[in-house]
Amino acid sequence: MKFNLKGKIIFSREISEDIKKDIEEVLKNSRDIFLKGVPKGKEDEAAKIIDYDFQGNELLLHIDSGTYARAHEAIIRLKKPIIEKIGKKHKIGIRGILIENYDINIPVGYNIVMSMNLQEIESLSKKLQELPLMKLREMKLQELPLMKLREMKLPDMKLQEIESQYKKLREMKLPDMKLQEIISQYKKLQEIELLYKKLQEIESLSKKLQEIESLSKKLQEIESQYKKLQEIESLSKKLQEIESQYKKLQEIESQYKKLQEIESQYKKLQDTKVQDTEALELKFTFGDICERELKRNIIDRTIKFVKTHLESEKEKDLTFDVCAIEPGTIVSEYKRKRAITFKEDPTDVAEKLGWVRRFIGKGQWFYTPPMTKLFRTFEELIMEECIDKIGFDECLFPKLIPLEVMYKMRYLEGLPEGMYYVCPPKRDPLMFEEFVNEMMIKKEIPIEKLRGLLRDPGYVLAPAQCEPFYQFFDHQLIDVDKPIKFVDKSGWTYRWEGGGAKGLDRVNEFLRIECVEMGSPEFVERVRDDTLKYAEKLAEKLDLEYWTEVGDDPFYLEGRKKEDRNIEFPEVPKYEMRLWLPHIKDERKGVAVTSANVHGTHFVEGFGIKDYRGRKVWSGCTGYGISRWVVGFLAQYGFNYDDWPEMIKKKIKKLPEIPKVINWP
Repeated sequence: MKFNLKGKIIFSREISEDIKKDIEEVLKNSRDIFLKGVPKGKEDEAAKIIDYDFQGNELLLHIDSGTYARAHEAIIRLKKPIIEKIGKKHKIGIRGILIENYDINIPVGYNIVMSMNLQEIESLSKKLQELPLMKLREMKLQELPLMKLREMKLPDMKLQEIESQYKKLREMKLPDMKLQEIISQYKKLQEIELLYKKLQEIESLSKKLQEIESLSKKLQEIESQYKKLQEIESLSKKLQEIESQYKKLQEIESQYKKLQEIESQYKKLQDTKVQDTEALELKFTFGDICERELKRNIIDRTIKFVKTHLESEKEKDLTFDVCAIEPGTIVSEYKRKRAITFKEDPTDVAEKLGWVRRFIGKGQWFYTPPMTKLFRTFEELIMEECIDKIGFDECLFPKLIPLEVMYKMRYLEGLPEGMYYVCPPKRDPLMFEEFVNEMMIKKEIPIEKLRGLLRDPGYVLAPAQCEPFYQFFDHQLIDVDKPIKFVDKSGWTYRWEGGGAKGLDRVNEFLRIECVEMGSPEFVERVRDDTLKYAEKLAEKLDLEYWTEVGDDPFYLEGRKKEDRNIEFPEVPKYEMRLWLPHIKDERKGVAVTSANVHGTHFVEGFGIKDYRGRKVWSGCTGYGISRWVVGFLAQYGFNYDDWPEMIKKKIKKLPEIPKVINWP
């Protein structure tokens, strides 16, 4: 993909020459800022500043990029280092960011585009224009060559040189003397050499001239034969060289054949019509995109939307094949009976009031007493109004899950990038002494040294919370007449959201109540439906506006394209209940607070769980996201305790105060 952006950063006052110099210093180092998080080997696709200029209180930017560190992400990344550089020093702030013109080119497979008619392209354009906040200016297909044939390079060795070497080697003649004869003569010469030595001994002992003369003649003969031996040895070496050259000749012949094949293919490519080797790309242009829209990932969601439609030939997620009702279909909803007066982002207000504070880790928060009290209140309400009415038995599930469990769940196949992996240390204090000493001296953590002291990843932090339930029943025989209903609310759940972590509603560490059931298919579906029904009733009692829809990402199918086992699936694998977020003005947006799933035989098959009489066994789970219930509640009611419903106030009685700190909140 290609991104070409023209936009600006707007400052609180006019930019002086001194401020310009400091901003330019940041822009000169922008390459390091843009390369963060870019995979090795993909550096060329990272964002680059093509040009910039200053006008009044505005920094005008022209940014180009490929797929990684996209241009719209790059302009956002510049904000923090610029304000750190000039904010305090020059007492200037940033009012906002505006993208005036943004060209995005998405490569499209030739076959896909050729299969689309003009009406389909126009339909896609219309859908894009209807997206909230998308100020689409134009969209069109442009032709691009897939490859420049004339720039295609053959291997360094030229055909003429290879042919020349080949002819020379073919003209080389081996000696007439056969190798066996040479070896035979060589052995005879060795025998002669022994005789020669004996004669030398005789010569040293002999005093008679006649004997010396006689021996002298024999020595001359031996010397003559010795010279022949040396010649034979020289021939032997030449033979070895010839054999080596012969092997090289065979290699050259092999290369020669490959080159002939390449040359043949090259000629075919030269004769091929250009249109057969062209790819197409879809270009669409946006204008007047403000900072708020950028932070809400409007651009990336639009790209995903376009690619989803264009890549219709690709396999869809397994969910779409399994589900009898189209994912996204709303099956029930409730409109609140009171007027909404609070219309701010609950995350922003919670931070200002000191109810939460950002923790140093990405997607983590420190929840102070008022927020914690609200968390516990919702936990109690969900237990009383939903879970206890169905009759779940509470358990304490482990949160450190061995990789083999995740493998059996097929979670490693579906969403391997969404988990925190845990590496146990090598339990040897002596090995850590050097690490500790270096840390104490340098006053920094020597990460590379620490990496060498860790074992391979062996665990993950629980990303779904229900994992231990299936391992508990691994290869067990159950009785579907005595079904199981367990619930766990013992701790955090962990998912790596990467760049998607934002606010209080999408975090990497969150609290939830997890209900898991196992029994006959009828029992599992009935219990799943009850967990959802009571959640809806609770929302209605609190007069919280919600809707329930068919989920498009059951956690056990997420990212999966196919199923190679004979698995039974329910007609609807997942229902998702969402609380309305009124502070998002331009679209009806909700936060998912309850996820109710039926797995069919997916997990019982993977863990070898069976009924002792051979009857069907299914499993299901429902997660109540405490963190998200609280966010949805605050979004609709605000932070004024007196405005809250009596059901909540009766539980809380009195809100605790925030910690007394001089310079916070």
